[in-house]
Amino acid sequence: MTGFLTFHGTLLCADRATGALVHRPAMALGDDVEPVKLSQPVEMFRTSFDHYVRHQPLFISISERSSRLGDVAIVASSDPRCVEMTRDGAHLRADFDGTIVSQSGADEQTRFLPISDAELDVLRFIASNDWVVRSSGKIVPRAAVSLGQWFGLRFDSLQVDLRYHLPLDLSQCRFGSRCFKMRGESSKSVFIGR
Repeated sequence: MTGFLTFHGTLLCADRATGALVHRPAMALGDDVEPVKLSQPVEMFRTSFDHYVRHQPLFISISERSSRLGDVAIVASSDPRCVEMTRDGAHLRADFDGTIVSQSGADEQTRFLPISDAELDVLRFIASNDWVVRSSGKIVPRAAVSLGQWFGLRFDSLQVDLRYHLPLDLSQCRFGSRCFKMRGESSKSVFIGR
């Protein structure tokens, strides 16, 4: 199953009462919304970077007709790590007030980052714990861990762009799932849960 993070670090959802598309904080969804999920695997929406040496462009064009999305086309974005959604020729945009609106052109807020259920579970785990940044020894309390604009995973003042780090690399962890390393970072940037 594939869900979608918005530019704001929120999750694309549907209002249960009206069916309208909205976006809400991914870490604490209310009962009034349901995440929009597609049955296609998240890998279908991801660009292959061939071990970060060569970029393989993403060629997708999916017409999804579901009760939650309506008649929406999902297409590759100018940002190769994201997708865009269109309906009747207009781009869907995650507005600042939590609504999804249509607009004629594409911009940062019309981009959606595909995310799997497992990746979302890891992000929720990360946001529900305190962390120590190994390079500085700084303790980052769970209240300072959040998702934000530009697809950012924030640890207090440090922001990590999830477009470049999904899927999260848990292979370097000696302490099970309470440790992770951001892709392309040195071993000094490993975060350890307390």
